[in-house]
Formats: sequence, structure tokens, C-alpha cells
Amino acid sequence: MGLPLEGLTYNASYDPYHQMLIITMPDGITKSTVDISNIFKLQATSVNTGIIYGVQLGISVVLMLILALMTRPEKRRSIIFFLNLASLVLLLVRAVIMCVALHGPFYNFYNWVNSYYYDIDQSIRLSVAAEVINFLVIAGLEFSLFFQVRIVCVTLRTRWRLLVTAVTTVMAMAVCSIRFVTMVVNADLGIVNVAAKTDEQWALITSLASASNICVMASIFFFSAIFNTKLGYAIYQRRSMGMKQFGPMQIIFVMGCQTMFIPGKCI
Repeated sequence: MGLPLEGLTYNASYDPYHQMLIITMPDGITKSTVDISNIFKLQATSVNTGIIYGVQLGISVVLMLILALMTRPEKRRSIIFFLNLASLVLLLVRAVIMCVALHGPFYNFYNWVNSYYYDIDQSIRLSVAAEVINFLVIAGLEFSLFFQVRIVCVTLRTRWRLLVTAVTTVMAMAVCSIRFVTMVVNADLGIVNVAAKTDEQWALITSLASASNICVMASIFFFSAIFNTKLGYAIYQRRSMGMKQFGPMQIIFVMGCQTMFIPGKCI
């Protein structure tokens, strides 16, 4: 039950959302002072995380249904179909794991402000599993893009086809390597040894995560640029032959441009 507010005078010089709370440490004796604004920060983090992984869960289910319904039976044995389906299944599993983790000790206010993590083996295993799955999703995405570009460029001259294959291989391997390093460092410093994590280690994890995200978005832009260039040239050739109707090829080109420019704006 809230306190009555009648008779209270508003004090413009006092910010009630930055007052200090006194919390007793796990030893039952030591006191620590915590800014109440940390409650709002954790609340915002939890809500944003829940929204992100909730959306990913729903999108992965919808895309799996679309993939199953729109793929022709003879195409369901291709490596691209397998990679796309496996990535969506892994994305779904990771979203479920992270939604479960929201109820765990890593999002507990007392643990969060005091870096107190005791008897959290199950939560550590869940978080490490989610980190490994995230790497597998990125790997599946990169190799799916690699094979798609390879198929699109199959009609190029041998010299250009080998050049595109070499460049895309380096790009995919670089992204996977950076994501692998990020996974290992975050699993070690940010999850398993979270209680002993220093500010320098947190900065390292943040930098690696940022670099990994930039590389992933850059690779999507790069692969999409190759795909759209080849597809756009094919559409141009068809128009030169008088085939100007708007069909599936044009739809794929428009969607490919969206896939290219949206990540490009985030780089």
C-alpha cells in the first residue's frame, strides 16, 4: 500500500530517481550503497532483451513455415535448404533459452548490482549453450550466403568465378573467426567467470561483440551486393530482349536490395 501524498510539497531540486539504497551484502554484515536508477537500467535491459528474443522466436517459426511451404520438394535436399532450416531451428532454440534465462540469476537485481553469483551452474550452462548456438547460427548464415552467391555466379567466366569464390570464402571465414573468438571470450569472462569480471574485461567483451556485429552486417551487405549485381544484370539482359514483365526475378531483386541496404545503414 502506497504512502499518502497529501500535504507533500514538490521539491524541484530533488531527484527521487537517483536516491541511494542501502543493501546488505551476502555476509549479513557489510553494507553497500546502490543508486536506485540501477533498478530502471536492469528493468530496461530485461524488457529489451525479452522483446528481442521474443521477436526472434516468432520470426523463426514463421520463416520455417514459409521455407517448408515455398521450397519445392526437389530443392529440399540442397545444402542451402539444410543450412537455412538448421539456422532457423538454432535461432528458435537460442530464443527459447534466452527467454528462460531472463528468469535466472543473471537478471536478478541483487546479484546484478553486487556481482554476487553463487550456485548458478545451471544458468551458466544455459548461457554458454546460447552463446555456442549463436556462433552456429552465424556460421550457418555465412555459408548459406556463400553457396547462394556461388550458384548465382556459376555462369561467370572461370577467372571471375574463382575470384568471387576466393573473396567470399575469405569473408565468410573472417566473420566466423571473429564470432568464434567473441564466443570463447564471452563464455569465459562474461559467463563462467562473471563474478570476477573487471571493467577492462567488460570493455573487451563489448568491443569484440561490436566488431562481430559489424562484420556480420558487412558480410550480408557484401554477399547481397554480389547477388543483386548479377541478378540486376540478368534483368537488364531480359529487358534488352523485350521481356519487360514484372515477375519473380524482379521481386527477388527488390527483396535483395532491401536485404543489402538495411544492414548497410547499420555498419
